[in-house]
Amino acid sequence: MPSRIDIYFPGVERMLLSPSYPGLAAAVASPEEMALYRERHGEIGAHHTLFTLGPGLGSFVVAGVMQWYEDQGGYDNVSVFGRFD
Repeated sequence: MPSRIDIYFPGVERMLLSPSYPGLAAAVASPEEMALYRERHGEIGAHHTLFTLGPGLGSFVVAGVMQWYEDQGGYDNVSVFGRFD
């Protein structure tokens, strides 16, 4: 059975997202990506981290932390992180 991965970013300061991701590679930004982000968007808050969701800052989230959970749930099932409506 295919699995799903829920990703939760509490305390979002800024984000640039795509409507879908055929393969998602979320990571803490490298020093080079941090420098590029600062050039384009300015400084990041003291309690935030830049997470990249693809190469070249095409998708990113600036948030407090990133949490994820993988399960066998369907698209319409409630996330382990709860409801957001």
